[in-house]
Parts: sequence; structure tokens; C-alpha cells
Amino acid sequence: MLGSLRWRYILTVAGLAGLSILAWAYALTAIQGITMEADATLPRVFRVLEAMERITDAAQMLDDLARELAHTDDAQVLKEIGRADDLFRDSLRQARYEIPRPFTREEALHARRLSEQHERYMGDLRRLASQAMAQHARMAYYDQQLQPLFHLIADDATHLKNMARQRMDLFLDSSRDVSQRSTRRMLFVLFLAVAITGLSIYYFDRSVLQPVRRLRKLALEITDGDLDSRIDLPSARTGPDEISQLIQAINAMVEARSHAERELSRTAEALA
Repeated sequence: MLGSLRWRYILTVAGLAGLSILAWAYALTAIQGITMEADATLPRVFRVLEAMERITDAAQMLDDLARELAHTDDAQVLKEIGRADDLFRDSLRQARYEIPRPFTREEALHARRLSEQHERYMGDLRRLASQAMAQHARMAYYDQQLQPLFHLIADDATHLKNMARQRMDLFLDSSRDVSQRSTRRMLFVLFLAVAITGLSIYYFDRSVLQPVRRLRKLALEITDGDLDSRIDLPSARTGPDEISQLIQAINAMVEARSHAERELSRTAEALA
């Protein structure tokens, strides 16, 4: 069955279609994988950045309120401190929740330090609000205790923001590498399909078109009365395909007609 031209070309076309489908399926799978990972990673990183911005704003608000508290005992300042503290805690909780797993060691360190430093800051801020101090003592307490902690909190928040941006950059670089590898592999498969197509065309020309042209030439020669013409079966044609069978049949037909013509000539000569 595989010697038949029909099945050979069915298998060739099926192979080419399979290679093309494989190339596009691989490309679509790679693109889908990148898209799913982007949908899972990038929004979380953006939410981390937004939360860190709110943490920075809340820390700045607390520092401004602490400086104001060092000058006055206004109860409204204490209410504002409570709201800023809530904003800081909520934003820190969201940032720690949204950081894509697994945490890096540095991310875990800065998140823990940020939480600890905030607790210390709020403890010192409560002591500043509860103790009766002279104004110069309150200012000195702010300069010695609260302001250094604020700078540490701001530094850790900046580090966490930078690490979130690094995560985004690493993900984009990884996605770019995956896309380039997928493109190279898809191009390789398509090149393979094109090469097989070229070989198939060459084989079709050698195995079908050339013999058909020779058959046409033989038919014209027979029409002109040349019964000694034959078509040699190419040595490469080893299978019992249709073209080989047709060549053998035509050669046999020409041979039979030539033999009949010779017999007819001998009979005519004998009768004469």
C-alpha cells in the first residue's frame, strides 16, 4: 500500500500539515503560558507598588504629625495619628500578602524590619503623646527617637519598592527569553516544513512529471511510426507504484505491436 503514489503523497501532505500544526500549537502554548504568568504576576506586583507608595505616604504623615505633636498637645493630632497608623498597617498587610510567592530572603527581611520599626515608632510616639515634657525635651525626644526610625522605615519601604520593580524586570526579561526561544523553535519547525515541501516537489517532479513527459514523447514517436522507442524504468523506481506500472504496460504494448508488425511483415513476404 505504501508503494502507491496516492498513499505516499497522502502521508507527505499529512506530515506537512502535522508539522505546521505542531509549530502553531507550540507557539500558542508558549504565548498562553506567558499570558497566564503575566496575569498572575504583574497585577500583584503593581498592587505591591501601590501599597508601598501608601506606606511611604503614611510614614511621611506620621513623621509630620510627630513633629507637630512635639510642639503641641492638640487632640486632633492624635486622631490624625490613629488614621495614619491604620493606613500604614493596612497597606503593609496588603503589600506582604500581594508579594508573589516565594518570598526572597531580602524581601522577607525588609518586610519584617518594616513591621518591627513601625511598632517601635508607634510606641515612641505614644510615649511622646502621654508624657508631660517641656517643649525642648519633646523636640529632643523626636530628634533622637522618632526621626531616625522614620528614616529607617522610609529606607526599608524604598528597598521593597525597588525589589518589586526588580521582580517585574526579571519577569519581563524571562518572558522575552521564552518568547525568543519559542520564536526560534517555531521558525525551525516551519523551516523543516518548507524543506520537506521542497523535497516533496522535487520528488514529485522526478517520480511523476518526468515520466509523464517521457510517456508523452513516446506516444508522439509511436504516432509517427517509430515502434522501436521504449521508456527505460529508472533504477530509482523500485516500488510497484502507478507510474512504474504504466511505463511497464506501455512498453509491453509497444513491444506487442512491434512484434505484431514484424509477424505481419513476415507473413506478407511469405505470401508474396
